[in-house]
Amino acid sequence: MRFFSGLILTVWLLVGCKTNNVDAAAGVVQLTFDNRVNANDLQLKTGTYQNAGGEIFTVTKFDYFISNIRFLRLNGSAYTLPQDNSYFLIRESDPASQRLTLPNIPAGEYSHVEFMAGVDSLRNVADGFSLSVTK
Repeated sequence: MRFFSGLILTVWLLVGCKTNNVDAAAGVVQLTFDNRVNANDLQLKTGTYQNAGGEIFTVTKFDYFISNIRFLRLNGSAYTLPQDNSYFLIRESDPASQRLTLPNIPAGEYSHVEFMAGVDSLRNVADGFSLSVTK
């Protein structure tokens, strides 16, 4: 009986203390945005491009927000950046803004990253929400 009690206690401890050491660690992920038109690097003010309708255009300014960043693991689970730290302004005229350094990302095997271009409508109309942007 003593052996059986010891076995149950050991199994309970193993199950109760089961942790995934990979997920417990955190690291830094850097995302880089490379804005392109077809296969060409986007060139502000100097590049000319053609749309599907055959019209020629030039881009003088290209700024956008990235939000709701989510990392999907191979096992099907996901890690989502906390919403208060999930809004980034990308400016084509500022190469530094095109590299996002994201700290405290749980270690793991990820298959891909999802994000939204823009600010989601619920957050956009939330009381007290504002995005401060420095030039």
